[in-house]
Amino acid sequence: MKKNIFLLLLSLSSFCFYAQKKELTPEDKVIDFLKVDKAPIYSGCEKKDITLQKKCFQNKIKNHFTRNFNTKIAKNLKLESGSYATYVIFTINKKGVISNIGAIGFHYKLEKEGIRVAKLLPKIKPGKKNGKVVAVKYTYPVIITIE
Repeated sequence: MKKNIFLLLLSLSSFCFYAQKKELTPEDKVIDFLKVDKAPIYSGCEKKDITLQKKCFQNKIKNHFTRNFNTKIAKNLKLESGSYATYVIFTINKKGVISNIGAIGFHYKLEKEGIRVAKLLPKIKPGKKNGKVVAVKYTYPVIITIE
């Protein structure tokens, strides 16, 4: 039985060696928010000076999460007093659509809520790097304090 499982695993692993990784071109790469030349533009930030657009974007994201994140979930978990962080990670793709949403946090219910709220984000004008439209990765920390 062990021999059969070993042979099965060995044969499956050989497929992995033949799988080719697609090389990402510069156009396909996702750029970190802090490294873009021109930040993605959230609705309402268009008329801001270019130096203020990143700050405006961050404020709009913060307001979105503050309005939409259900903090009652944390209270229902009966957590001890303290601060709990959930990091919501997403990509603003080249078309301005929010994609590749994920979360890392203290509790899976808080992660799930962070993902839900990120899915509610509107379409956003994509960012630019070297004059070209790029996909931008953004991480938003949701900090919940229980007293």
